[in-house]
Amino acid sequence: MPPSPGEILEQRLRAEAERRGEPVESVRDDLLRRGLDAARAAREARAVASDVVLVTATPTEHKQLERAAKEVGTGFDKLPGRYGPYYRLGFLGANRVVSIQVSMGAFSPDGAAARCIQARAETQATTIILIGTAFGVARGDSTSASGGRAGLGDGGAARATVATKGE
Repeated sequence: MPPSPGEILEQRLRAEAERRGEPVESVRDDLLRRGLDAARAAREARAVASDVVLVTATPTEHKQLERAAKEVGTGFDKLPGRYGPYYRLGFLGANRVVSIQVSMGAFSPDGAAARCIQARAETQATTIILIGTAFGVARGDSTSASGGRAGLGDGGAARATVATKGE
């Protein structure tokens, strides 16, 4: 009669313990922990998978997005991410939408540029929308509807974009 799956697993566990020079229980605990860690990481990655990432920088932007999400009934559940929390808004139309809050400033380690790259890699999103973020807008030097200064409700358009690999 061939060995049972449990017997095969026990043989492999003893062989791994011998190879490592460690007690079987120690190896069993290590393998179980690593397996559970891998399962948790996979579960978290599925939880933040999205098509669209909305990006806020200030606490006011973040709170207003949360308020708007709750008004339209999408929710705003906080989820763990590798580089910081995500907030799941759920489906808007056919798109899965999450939000992140970045630090002020584009090029700090947790600023918009780095976090957007990280979020795209972690969520596999195809669209990133920066809400209220004004890269390089100099107060008093910009032309806007509010008379030469970027103000609430003013729109902006990029003069250049950063291309990503293969796009």
